[in-house]
Amino acid sequence: MQRLCVIAILAACLDAVTAQYNFKWAPATINAPAVVGFHVPGVPAWTQWFSTNNKDAGESPPGNIQKCTSGGDNVWGASFDDGPTPYTPRLLEYFAAKKLKTTFWVVGYNVQANPDILRATYDAGHEIGIHTWSHTHLTQLSDDEIIAELVYGARAVFEVIGKYPKYFRPPYGDVDGRVRSLAALVGLRSVIWSRDSQDWVYYANATAINLIVPNNFKSWIDAGSKMDISLEHDFDPSTVSVGIKAMDMLLDAGYTLKPFGECIGETALYGNSILPKFFASGLFESKLAPVQTATEVHGIPIAVITSTYRSEAAVKTSTKTSGVHAAASFSTGFLAVFLALL
Repeated sequence: MQRLCVIAILAACLDAVTAQYNFKWAPATINAPAVVGFHVPGVPAWTQWFSTNNKDAGESPPGNIQKCTSGGDNVWGASFDDGPTPYTPRLLEYFAAKKLKTTFWVVGYNVQANPDILRATYDAGHEIGIHTWSHTHLTQLSDDEIIAELVYGARAVFEVIGKYPKYFRPPYGDVDGRVRSLAALVGLRSVIWSRDSQDWVYYANATAINLIVPNNFKSWIDAGSKMDISLEHDFDPSTVSVGIKAMDMLLDAGYTLKPFGECIGETALYGNSILPKFFASGLFESKLAPVQTATEVHGIPIAVITSTYRSEAAVKTSTKTSGVHAAASFSTGFLAVFLALL
């Protein structure tokens, strides 16, 4: 009887762990021309809903945010794209040691793969922004597909932190007036950068990345750059390592590192007013369009993004067991060990 009670208690705990995040709604990545990349299918009914319920926002959308506007000339808006990944925690440790915060622009399918890391990032006080669902070129998609990329990306973030951001970063900085108008319908504004570290170019070459990226930051510091927002990444150990080195350079030069929201004076980073209404409408669950089955494109696995510099990171993160499954595996193993001791 005692053994059965223990089994029941541990089974209940396991159910609680596996129920922590629900990604049953998550779409399969679909095939598309190689020049476009992989993206989620568009849903005309979603586009119509946003066009009807937030039409004024899409008529004259604001431009991209590219630099800091608050906090003084020595403020620097550091940001890291493409996570969460298994390498993100090292950045969290660094910023915790420095007692500083930063901004992470997260990809939906990476959130699905690493929800616990995103939760830890948010709980540590860092800012979270949307970086679409599948990291594709938005300007090359249809209106419906752009809306879907933003909606799925937003839902992934909400699933973990319980909030909907008001800002998104277009992958590759690939954004135009049409994309901004559609994003405005979803309650989102575009944020890009003024300084590109180029870590994504050289991440696979240890010598190059550790020479070129620090030299880029040195040149900006020497030139007296003011109120910049920099682009860096947490998809690879090399980009994380050089990112830490760059942050130390900025601090040593007297810059004040601030997350994006603080560097533009934003006090309601997650105050998206339109997305909660959309999800309450029931259209997300009904979808009103089939989610296509994952396939290969030109023999390339769906996990591999068309951009060569992110292919390795994409494979690593997409094949990694999700946080839910990892927690379930741990709990199952714990159950077996515990029972063996009885």
